[in-house]
Amino acid sequence: TDDVREAPAGMNVFILTLEEGGNTENATSGERADRMTRLKDWALRFDGLTQYSQKRAEPEEVEIDGLKALKYQADGLYQQTIYLAAYKNNVYMFVSQYNEESDISYTAFQELLSSVSFN
Repeated sequence: TDDVREAPAGMNVFILTLEEGGNTENATSGERADRMTRLKDWALRFDGLTQYSQKRAEPEEVEIDGLKALKYQADGLYQQTIYLAAYKNNVYMFVSQYNEESDISYTAFQELLSSVSFN
């Protein structure tokens, strides 16, 4: 079609390397930052991907398969709910885009999250 259209809302799963170091401004000299601080620093460093600067509120700590993770919402063309988890030097980023939380795609995203297993 010649019509210019926006892509539909969707969900994505990214698995990326969690590099050592980076910005650890919340850790004292010589101390390794905790997992949540490392995730926040990583999210800030890769803001173009994570939309961390577009978050509506401070992230909350949640669990995915018993693993501590960050959850936050961001605004854009679609509302987004983003989960970040660190496991074995990787960052797992789960992203849902939707118009409203009552959308079937958001329900499918929640089902996907409940099926995740880190082992």
